[in-house]
Amino acid sequence: MSNIDQRFICPEFLPDDAARATDLAAFNQSISSIRPRPEPAQVDHVRSMLMVRHNCSQLTLTTSESTAPLTGADPAVVVASVNAAPAANAIPN
Repeated sequence: MSNIDQRFICPEFLPDDAARATDLAAFNQSISSIRPRPEPAQVDHVRSMLMVRHNCSQLTLTTSESTAPLTGADPAVVVASVNAAPAANAIPN
């Protein structure tokens, strides 16, 4: 999870919708590698928490950012990772 956090870029800093779509696809692929796989609502929650954590000005997920269906996960696993202290070497926005 810390790797995902370190690579996270606020959507408003990406140049266009194509770049945002590419970034979202990469985020979804990264988050789906977590085991057990988080549910779509959990993925949306993690992305929203990352936006808050990185002080993004665009704090809501758009319809185009809804996630593909994933299967079973304990929400505590994903949320605990997002709520952990930021990595010292995290890339600032």
